[in-house]
Amino acid sequence: MDSGIYQGWTIPVYYDSMLCKLCAYGKDRTTAITRIKRALEELKINGVQTTQHMHIKIMDNEAFVSGNYDTTFIPTYIEELTDYDESEVEILKIARLLAESTALGKNQHCF
Repeated sequence: MDSGIYQGWTIPVYYDSMLCKLCAYGKDRTTAITRIKRALEELKINGVQTTQHMHIKIMDNEAFVSGNYDTTFIPTYIEELTDYDESEVEILKIARLLAESTALGKNQHCF
């Protein structure tokens, strides 16, 4: 990951919308895609909206995986790539926060 951000950093009002770059490599395309997808799934960015879930869908897209795409890829697949429920994403973030805070012993509501 290439980024200038760190935990606790406050994003300024006029921030560059690209907070970080996530890169992966492998012995072949399949390995690289598997690695980048795992990294995307494990990546935690809270407090701002990201394109993380769209990129996960890109890694699952048959045309992308096969390498059979061109510069019209995003417009061609935009509906498929953005077909996820934001509320589900938010619920997962809350669940992850609760699980992590409980595991760290910082959840005052857990016995």
